[in-house]
Amino acid sequence: MQHDVAACATASRDEEERRVEGFRGCETPPVATDEPTAMTEGHRGTAFGPEELDLRRVSLRPAVASDELFARATHHGAYRDVVERQFGSFEPSAQDGFFGRGWSKPGAVIVVYGDSEAGYARFERTPEALVVHELVLLPAFQGKGVGTELLRAAQMWAAAHGLPVTLQVLRENNAVRLYRRLGFLTCGASGPHLLMHWQPS
Repeated sequence: MQHDVAACATASRDEEERRVEGFRGCETPPVATDEPTAMTEGHRGTAFGPEELDLRRVSLRPAVASDELFARATHHGAYRDVVERQFGSFEPSAQDGFFGRGWSKPGAVIVVYGDSEAGYARFERTPEALVVHELVLLPAFQGKGVGTELLRAAQMWAAAHGLPVTLQVLRENNAVRLYRRLGFLTCGASGPHLLMHWQPS
């Protein structure tokens, strides 16, 4: 798995409108946002605490200010290959900006696998869905089932609350295969991203 949710461009208002329009094929539309990774917490949703998910090998803890350098390095390490594959080059200064906009939103958690920090994530509960805004893993922890465990736990929680799970992902991201294996369907597109949706049965 290359990494999970990815974003690489700052959306304009027109892009926000196209994103919402693209989700009209989904059962749950997103909230428009200037953060391309997913919908926004804004006034309609709440940050999703790590205690909400039933996890086994993986644990989550709330992120603190001192985690920013680790999270930035994780972001750059996870995104480099897919950004180069999809856009042709990886510009660290531009990626610093994309990372900073996402990291400034409330609700980030650090993903811990065993005794090691493996990445970071951010979930949000809105009235319409459980939104996966960020799920970014260091390359060394990809392919070990970390993302699978987190997403399955999110699906279990969402099913218990009668909610779908939504996310966005870059078209060239290898994680698309994981999402499809877990039952996510592509229900639209927004620029370089696929819009994906899982509905509990």
